[in-house]
Amino acid sequence: MLFSKTTILSIALFAASACAAPTSGVPDTVWRSETKPPEQVEDDGGFAPRASANGVPPDNSLKNHVMPPGGQAQDNDNFVSTTADKSVADKFGKRPYNYEIDTSVEANQYRNVNEELPGNKFSKQQEFSKQGAIPAPAINSVEIKDEKGKVVEKKPMGEPSQPAGTGVYKAPPKKGGK
Repeated sequence: MLFSKTTILSIALFAASACAAPTSGVPDTVWRSETKPPEQVEDDGGFAPRASANGVPPDNSLKNHVMPPGGQAQDNDNFVSTTADKSVADKFGKRPYNYEIDTSVEANQYRNVNEELPGNKFSKQQEFSKQGAIPAPAINSVEIKDEKGKVVEKKPMGEPSQPAGTGVYKAPPKKGGK
């Protein structure tokens, strides 16, 4: 059986695309609940993973991100957490800002936690972890909430003032106030 050059090229392109990083089930939009105000997110160039912000070699293990050794987030974590379910972002930690993120910017860098780690104890969060930074141009808008968690304003996000991942991540205080 003979194949034309076009058929062979088509098969090769299909095979190459099938081997690309998984984007299975990645929604068009994900959400991130944050304490950082929009001006800081824009100045930082988006959202940086802890490893980048801390200037340490990254740990690209999704399992360590979701279920970190010792139960505490690690300084070398190379993922930024997002959720496919806006109601999860609304409830998460009563944080004052919900960011709407367009996954088409680097879609192949989002990892479906429930697909890759079935049965994980955080499955209700419907997490899509972004490997590496989420650049500011991928952030469509921010919802600003009052102290009761009610959205009082939604505004579009602007352009970054510096490249993604150059901002400084300030870790929340550890339990016990230290």
